[in-house]
This record gives sequence, structure tokens and C-alpha cells, in this order.
Amino acid sequence: MGVLITINVLFMIFFFVLAYMSIRYFINQIEKYPRITLEEVYNSKKLRMKYNIEDKVNPMDYGYNYKEIPYKSGKIQLHGWLLENKDAEKTMIISHGRGVNRLAALQYLQIFKDTSLDKEYSFFIPDLRNSGKSDISRTKMGYCFGQDIYNTMLMLNEKFGKNNFVLYGFSQGGMGSAIAAKIFNNGLRKKGIKVDKMILDSSISNIRKKVKEDAKKRRVPKFIVSVVVRVFNFRVGNKLDKLRLSYLLRRIPTLIIQTKSDKATTYGMLMEEYNEIAQNKNVQLKVFERGSHTRIYAEQDYKEEYTEAVANFLKDKVVNSAQEETDKKTGQEAETVKVEVDENENENDNKIEISIGNYEDIHSISLFYYVYLSEGVYIDLIYVYDINTNKLENRVAFHGDNVPYTKDKEKQTKELLEKYNISKEYLQEKSDKLLDTVLTDCTQNPLAYGLSELIVEHEINEMAHQV
Repeated sequence: MGVLITINVLFMIFFFVLAYMSIRYFINQIEKYPRITLEEVYNSKKLRMKYNIEDKVNPMDYGYNYKEIPYKSGKIQLHGWLLENKDAEKTMIISHGRGVNRLAALQYLQIFKDTSLDKEYSFFIPDLRNSGKSDISRTKMGYCFGQDIYNTMLMLNEKFGKNNFVLYGFSQGGMGSAIAAKIFNNGLRKKGIKVDKMILDSSISNIRKKVKEDAKKRRVPKFIVSVVVRVFNFRVGNKLDKLRLSYLLRRIPTLIIQTKSDKATTYGMLMEEYNEIAQNKNVQLKVFERGSHTRIYAEQDYKEEYTEAVANFLKDKVVNSAQEETDKKTGQEAETVKVEVDENENENDNKIEISIGNYEDIHSISLFYYVYLSEGVYIDLIYVYDINTNKLENRVAFHGDNVPYTKDKEKQTKELLEKYNISKEYLQEKSDKLLDTVLTDCTQNPLAYGLSELIVEHEINEMAHQV
């Protein structure tokens, strides 16, 4: 009997040691990888080809003066190149991804040279932690990159007076850019710093799902994965549920660039996130059929199209791939009008948005009324009017920083309506306010919303009649 107990105890000890080692190993796989120095790239033909730098090895080779800037991100020593344009109001930070360094971002300077957009920006190209000349450190799947990009903006503001930024990030650098703009937004606002736009190329779209996907590829047992996710969540400040594009991308105009053949940050995972925010006109998506992870621009066949997409976005032109496909099918441009009031997280800042769909066989008006309830919580009153059938449909939803992600939106909506004690009378009151405001303005002055060419007067009146 004693021998049996001893064997069981030893087995349990062995099991827990094995589990602990497995968890530690997988966490390390997520957070740690070899740092690639600048010298390693310069001395390796293979790496130079991978980084697509050939004979252009620094900003001077692209015609830009630059200076090396050392600075801190917390206790981590970072380095980067500053390409300063005294006449530019905006500064673009180009952030590399995992397992490379600033040299991987160098090639994208050509885009701005070719489009003359370089006259509108200063540029900063950092070695984020665990890269190039910067300190060796854990990166936590892009979360720590977010801290580094945030501290980069603070440094550029303090030392050089920069306060208006465009963030251009790749893979984990893309996720880091989104994190810096959203998670660290309060710190930026206190310093008067604004993130004007973001470009995310091959970005991680959902860190929790990425961790699980990588675990599945390595055939890690499910119970180990469950523990790893919990441990990792703790290591990112219990913010894991927020480290996804559907949460991070709401307010700032963003261009997402993705290839369908990306095996590192998969197209399918991105689309799961994008479907959550597709109705947000601030977020645009450009999809390419081929190309490797973070190497779409390196594809000769796509170089011109990629350049055009980036340039159009920065010039406030529509580059959405899904929209382009619709236009091709209908043989005409889709017309969209949006009117909104900025939301700044206080009770006086509600938001009205109007979208007009005018396609070959689809004519609709969408009204969105976002009403502030509490910090990080808005209730959405949504109307969709089908001009062809004269039918008006409406629904209620919730959004905001403190509204957790869920697949069961209907259940969540019911629970939140109950939590905030929202009655049918309250919804009716807000709905009446929305419709009265919009319909009155449209009827009396269609030009107020720029609707005159899209909606004729009888259609507006018919909508009012239906209501």
C-alpha cells in the first residue's frame, strides 16, 4: 500500500513538473526570440534579401538626412532613426514586427519618395525592444511593442515638439501601434499628442486567438493552453480581451493591409475581427491575393498597387477592397455620406452617423445614434431604411471600451438593457429624437447632409411617413 501511494505521489509530482515546464516553454515561445542586430543583417546576404534592402542600407541611401536617437521605454534602452522635416506638421512612426529590426522598415520610405508624400511628414524608424541596437527583452506578442511605440511618441514630443502622428506598423508592430493608440490613449491626451491615422500591414488581429492557434500548430494539450492563456493574460495586465482589432480600432482612421496567403497572421482570423467593425467607416481594408507575411510590398506585381493604396489612404481617398469589388460588379461608384459628432467619453457627447448606400440594386439609408451611458459604454440605436421596398428596420446594440466582446450579441444586449434599466419608453424617446432631427434636416435642407443627389424629396417624405 505504501509503495502504491509513493508511486502515485511521484507520478503527480512528475505530471505537475511536466505541466509547469510545458507552460513555461510555450510562454517563452510567445514572448522570447533571438534579437537580430543591424550588423547581422549587413553581414548576411540572406537577411539583406529578406529585408529587401539590397544596396540601400540607411535613410541616406533614399535621399534623407537622419540622426541616431537613443531613448528609454521604461527601463528598456531603445534606438531609432529620426528623419526630420522642419516643414512637416505630422510625424510617421514605421514599426517593424517580430524577429527583425528597423532595417526591415527602411524599404517603405520609397513609397513616400515616389508619391511626394515625404514632404508632409517627418519619419521615425525605431528598433523596438529585442531588435537591432535596442535591449534584449520579452515582447509579449506585440503588447510591449505598444509600450515602446507609446514611449517613442512621448520622447518625440518632449525632445522635438512632435504632437501629431501617423503609426505604420507590421505584424506585431501593427498590433503594437493599435495598442499604443488605444490602450495608452489617456497618457497621450494628457500630453496633447494625437494619433491622426494608422496603417497596419499583416498585423496580428487577435492575440488570444493567435496564442491558441500557435498552440494548436504545436499540438499543445488543451488544458495546458488554458493555463497558458490565463498566465499570459496576467502578464499583459489582464488586458488580453482588449488586444484585438475589433476593440482597438474604432476612433482613429485605419488602413488594414493583408494578403490571403499569409500563414503567420491568417486572413481568416483577420476577417473575424474585421466583420465586427466593417460598418465603421474609419476602418478600411486592402486585401491582396498573394504575398508573404509583411512582404506584400516586396512583390513586384503589387508594388504599384500597394503604393497607391497607402497614398490614397493618407490623402483621405477610399481604398476599401470590398467596396472596390462592389463597384466592379455594379459598374458604378458606391456613394456614402457620413455625418458625425466626435465622442470624447462624456455625457454630453452623443453621436449621429448617416450612411447612404446607392448601388445598382441596393438603395438604403442607415441611421446610427450612439448615446453615452457610462464610461466606456454607449447604446446604439440603428435604423436601416430600404428605399426600394419602403421598409424601415431598427435594432439596438452596445459598444465601448467597457463592453466585452461576445459572439452572443442578442443576449448581451438584453443583459445590458436590464443592467442600465433602459425601458422601452427611453428607447422610444431617443429614437424619436434621432428621427425628428435627421428627417427634419433632410426635408428642410437636404444639402445639410449632402444628400440632395442621393435621395429625392418624395423618398425622404416616404421615409417620414413610414415612421
